[in-house]
Amino acid sequence: NKDWWRANFHQVLLKEIVHHLKPQDRVEIFRGIYQEIIPFSSPSLESNSTESSNTDSTIPPSIIIITRPQSNISYPLWDDARRVWKDNQPSTELFIEELKQAGFVNIQANIKSYPCEISLSRWQTMIKNRIWSTFSHFTDKKLEEGCKIIENDYPTDKNGNLHFDDQLVIIKAKKNN
Repeated sequence: NKDWWRANFHQVLLKEIVHHLKPQDRVEIFRGIYQEIIPFSSPSLESNSTESSNTDSTIPPSIIIITRPQSNISYPLWDDARRVWKDNQPSTELFIEELKQAGFVNIQANIKSYPCEISLSRWQTMIKNRIWSTFSHFTDKKLEEGCKIIENDYPTDKNGNLHFDDQLVIIKAKKNN
């Protein structure tokens, strides 16, 4: 008998956590999710099998992963922070391959970008407070040095705000019925 939270679910959302899973464990974690998901069914699939190619696109994904790109990011960072980011953020292609290995199909990935505006001082405070795990790899002194680099390398507007695009990678996949 399974715990209530481990049974009878149709979808899983993993938001900004997959890069924290150990690489050697990810496929098995995805496989475990795959095995527990109950796929959505479509009434039109049951009543009229000739519509299956049209209705498959209306069935929601079984798993949605929201993460960030491994490279080509526009966040105001310094070189060492970009290196740490890249070293600890798996590529979209790797996640797709791991989902395939776990049994998922109809895997789609896209990047959604949206403009961000934040004051330089607030951004620096967020970095010093280690808003992302990337910054946990740095001492307080190195974060202070990185914030000085950002201040020198990234222009602000007349109000002292930085402007950049935030980017989210959205990966969707389905379980076969």
